[in-house]
Amino acid sequence: MYAIIDLGSNTARMNIYKVKNHVIKLKSSHKETIGLAAYLEGDQLSDEGLDVAIKTVKKFLKEIKNSRIKKTYLLATATIRKASNKDVFMRAFSDIKNVDIHLLSGAEEATYDFHAVFLDAPAPTGIVVDIGGGSTEIVTYENNKITRADAIPIGSLSSYMDHVKKLIPGKKARKKIKKKVLKYLEEAGFNPMQNPPILHGVGGTMRAARKLIDNQADPYLAEPLPMDEVKPLIKMIASKEKSAYLKLIRTVPERIHTIGTGLVILDAIHDYFRPTQMRIFTQGVREGFIVKNLEKDYPELKPLELRL
Repeated sequence: MYAIIDLGSNTARMNIYKVKNHVIKLKSSHKETIGLAAYLEGDQLSDEGLDVAIKTVKKFLKEIKNSRIKKTYLLATATIRKASNKDVFMRAFSDIKNVDIHLLSGAEEATYDFHAVFLDAPAPTGIVVDIGGGSTEIVTYENNKITRADAIPIGSLSSYMDHVKKLIPGKKARKKIKKKVLKYLEEAGFNPMQNPPILHGVGGTMRAARKLIDNQADPYLAEPLPMDEVKPLIKMIASKEKSAYLKLIRTVPERIHTIGTGLVILDAIHDYFRPTQMRIFTQGVREGFIVKNLEKDYPELKPLELRL
């Protein structure tokens, strides 16, 4: 069995996978909402933030101490990547046996997202989007080959911290976030595609968007959804009506403060690339990582089984 601890900017998750008969099966999944991006002070992670990050990982490691885990992979992403004092976090786990630490670059994170989507027969040309707490990973690809993979330094939690005064992003905040996203996309070298692509979404923000659009959708099927559902969701949240708050509380309570900004980022990506449909996947960076890192040991790997 293999464990992946994914320390994200909004949530931390530990997944345990078992390989049997060349099939990787998800055996368990544990999540902690830690809001790590909220502890960034300038380019440093505060002492409290470092403490939260280190204690969260140690808690996960303690949970699997007596399990038959062959190797544990610790993935650190946007917030640790941004922090100038990231070495404090890295040193805390550098000497632990059978723990491989990977500080993923934006391009690496985006590429693993791409590999995860390609476990499930996507359209041969399109974009892959992962709106995280501290960054947004994007891949454009044509004929099943990556043309551009990178991260832009704006995410659902970081944009909430930078632009939202209360709970819900107001008109000025939405305008600023959208303008930033479009600017970053252009600066990162992403080119609008000739034909409207299909958007393949991974990560917590995209899964929360799927719940708000269709709470009865099977999360494992990634059925196509129309992109024109996004703007009405933003309008609903912006209304600040009690009915809107209740829908958020009932559907995505752990993301009530970040789903509004996440949808604005998604809307900006829609305006830039003009996809007509989106498919939202259960698998993401963790599955992309585990498959690519186990291929050499299991050359006949089959698709993952993610239903617990």
